[in-house]
Amino acid sequence: MANVAEDCLRVRNVNEERVLTAVGHYVDSGMAHCSCAECALDLLALALNQTPPRYVANEVLMDLYGDRDGMLTDTDIRQTVLNAATRVASNPRCGMPMSI
Repeated sequence: MANVAEDCLRVRNVNEERVLTAVGHYVDSGMAHCSCAECALDLLALALNQTPPRYVANEVLMDLYGDRDGMLTDTDIRQTVLNAATRVASNPRCGMPMSI
């Protein structure tokens, strides 16, 4: 048990990875009001704060049992990203004019 802290590093939040991927696709597709680093990070932070964590210690077993993503669907993730993008676009901190 002396290496419990090291073992904790193997615990991952799979929803964080899903949100990061969704935000990347959203920004890369040109759908974001602004794609500067500051707005993209604001979008990511807002979306992550609205997404419940889903921690796993063994992804192989999670895939085997089919419970890797839990109850959150890809549509839920996309909607969360869209809601966060709307908030960022309504008040961008980078100085770009607000969207209407």
